[in-house]
Amino acid sequence: NFPDLYFNLSRSLFTLKKFDSAAFFLAKGVELDPTKRSAVKVLGEVYFKLAESAYGRQKYDSTIYFLRQVTTFDPKNEQASHNLAMVWFMTGHKTEALQVIGQMRLNGINIPDDLVKLASQ
Repeated sequence: NFPDLYFNLSRSLFTLKKFDSAAFFLAKGVELDPTKRSAVKVLGEVYFKLAESAYGRQKYDSTIYFLRQVTTFDPKNEQASHNLAMVWFMTGHKTEALQVIGQMRLNGINIPDDLVKLASQ
C-alpha cells in the first residue's frame, strides 16, 4: 500500500541524510494514513535534523520553521521547544520566545535555567 511505501522510502532517504526528501515522503505517507503514530514521531525527528542543519548554516528563519514543525508533531519535545525559544531570543523576538515558554509550561515541560534567565531580562 502507498503509505507504507512512502514510510519506507522516507526511512531510506533519512539514512542517506537526504532530510528534505525524507520529510516530503514521510509527510505524504502521514497524509495518506494519519493513524501512523510512529510515523508522526519519525517526522518530528526529520524536522529536528532539518532544524539542526539550518542552524548550522545560520538560516534562522528555516531553523524556526523546522522547530515549529517538530513541536506541532511532538508538542512535548523538550529539546525542540528549548531550541525554538533560544532561537527566538537569539533573533530578538522575545514575545515569541515567551509564548514558547508558556506552551512548554502548559505541556508540563520543565523550563531550564537558561530560558528562565533570558525570560527575566
